[in-house]
Amino acid sequence: MKGKPRVLSRSEVEEIVGRLERLRDKALISFLYLTGARISEALEARAEDFRIEGDWLLVELVTLKRRDRQRREVPIPLRDPLSRYVVEWVRQVGRGRLWPFTRRYALMILKSARPDVHLHELRHTRLTELVREYDFNEYELMRWTGWKTSKVATEYIKLKWRDLVRKLQTRGG
Repeated sequence: MKGKPRVLSRSEVEEIVGRLERLRDKALISFLYLTGARISEALEARAEDFRIEGDWLLVELVTLKRRDRQRREVPIPLRDPLSRYVVEWVRQVGRGRLWPFTRRYALMILKSARPDVHLHELRHTRLTELVREYDFNEYELMRWTGWKTSKVATEYIKLKWRDLVRKLQTRGG
């Protein structure tokens, strides 16, 4: 991927998922988007890492970039239409790894639906969305992503002047 990752629209993500034929592939792309997980974290995910609590599908992810392999829970809203692919796939697999293949194969799945998109752009899109639409701050992003410092947030989040105006307007500024 050359340059900075772009932020996809929700409809672009849905279009990518819609172009995929296999439930497994729809679940992977939906999971990457909904959780903002790294591809390495997704490929290590096991059916046993998921549980439903009320209106949420909780997944325990392992941050593999760190030596201590920190675990964190990330919520996926069951009301989100894309979550159904993840839930169905987890139920179908039952036990074990959900996506037992390589990063390269995962990229091939994404490229089959949209050749100009990279796996990391799904993560970048979700994290940017959490800031723009849900007003996540850097500490909430740290919790969501497993980052140790807030410095990394500046590399992922692209705020435009309209985002700042929106925030001022909602606060009466």
